[in-house]
Amino acid sequence: MESKKIYLLTSGNIHELTGGYLYNQRLAAGLSQKGHTVKVISLAETPSDQSVLENALRRQLRQTEPGSCVVIDSIVLGMMNRVIKEHGNRYYFVGLVHLPATLDLHKTDKEMELAENELESMNALNQLVVTGNYIKQLLEQAGLDGSKISIIEPGVDNFPRKRDYAGLPFELLCISNFSWIKGQMLLADALSRLTNRNWTLRMYGNMSAGKEYVDSLKKLIASRNLGGRIQLHDTLNREDISSAFLKADLFVLPTQFESFGMVLTESLAHGIPVVTTTAGNLVHTVPAGMGILTEPGNVDELSFVLNRLFTDRNAYGSLCRSAALYYMMARSWEATVAEFEEILR
Repeated sequence: MESKKIYLLTSGNIHELTGGYLYNQRLAAGLSQKGHTVKVISLAETPSDQSVLENALRRQLRQTEPGSCVVIDSIVLGMMNRVIKEHGNRYYFVGLVHLPATLDLHKTDKEMELAENELESMNALNQLVVTGNYIKQLLEQAGLDGSKISIIEPGVDNFPRKRDYAGLPFELLCISNFSWIKGQMLLADALSRLTNRNWTLRMYGNMSAGKEYVDSLKKLIASRNLGGRIQLHDTLNREDISSAFLKADLFVLPTQFESFGMVLTESLAHGIPVVTTTAGNLVHTVPAGMGILTEPGNVDELSFVLNRLFTDRNAYGSLCRSAALYYMMARSWEATVAEFEEILR
């Protein structure tokens, strides 16, 4: 395929350790390696003022060769409807949708307006890329033409794998942004009912970004006398992530929503089984037998499942044997990049 000029528009720091930013990093790097010219542009640190973002995009487009591919991350897509309509005949616009604003059913008036603008932007795009089947179905239900929506799932790195498993899970691990959506307080609540079992939990996430939630989580941990068993840590460096996974016996993420759940495939790629929920795309993300999916927000069920794994060697061993084989079916980032390149044809 002939090389393309590709502009990836986002907000904030693309090197921030979140699933969406990691996807963008791998996509930009992979397309560059295949000979395309890729420029990553951060329009703003915080995408709050539509006019500021619009003017930033207009300035960029004035410096951009007509016919170039302009990929717009869903972080800023909802504020770009007017500019996309203005320039739709000069560029090939692609939306990269990790988490659409249309998802939230409990919106403020301002969020309702953002969701409506986002749908306008999406309708005006040449192509939409989503990371999972759940988001595609959601957008189709919102009235978008499914023929221009492509599912391009994230890949996963070739991580070192766990070789020796304990008879029962003792070391629990949770890596995610600290937020009510991710359910860390639900996890602490569930574990507070199992203090007669042998377990410890390490949680990693951006403690400054989620400070208010972290403070509430700390209070809950203290009130349940779990300070010696639940440790909170700041964001892991990418180079240290395998060390954290390989120390764990079980990965637990009782999330309220995931558009894909990359951290779960990373856990499985290390050979670590997971306990999570049926929220969002996770029924498609976690292969059968490699994890247990609970109802979102159901602390009783989560506590029951964990208690079973703490006490049933056969149940836990079965999960481990299945997770140990995930690497054989794991999707590569090269496949993700190749599929994205294909839609540019």
